[in-house]
Amino acid sequence: MQKMSTYNGAALKNYSWAQTAFETSAQFEVPAGTKGKDLEVEIKPKHLKIKIKSTGKVLCDGEMYEKIKAEDSYWSLEDGKYINITMEKAYEAIWKCLIIGDDEIDPKKVDNSKRVDEFDIET
Repeated sequence: MQKMSTYNGAALKNYSWAQTAFETSAQFEVPAGTKGKDLEVEIKPKHLKIKIKSTGKVLCDGEMYEKIKAEDSYWSLEDGKYINITMEKAYEAIWKCLIIGDDEIDPKKVDNSKRVDEFDIET
């Protein structure tokens, strides 16, 4: 596994993120050999928290730019090296950042095109 694409997002100091109009994803590096049970992950409609239980190190604890559908969001651990989080946006939008206070991107430079399967049936 390698670092994720930062399509329509950015690579920041402690994580990378990407987005489409409908979902956003983030990737945080964790110490090698980390297991799922070592992590405390809270995905709430407007808040994301990731903590390594054994060390107490907090990888993320902040308010997200916009709301997500927490019940349709999930996380996975890849190769014991990265935690990947996929979150469905509450509504179609392009975000300037994932966590408020982090570096922002210019939303005017984002590829806002849609795949054919993202349009409703009538379109």
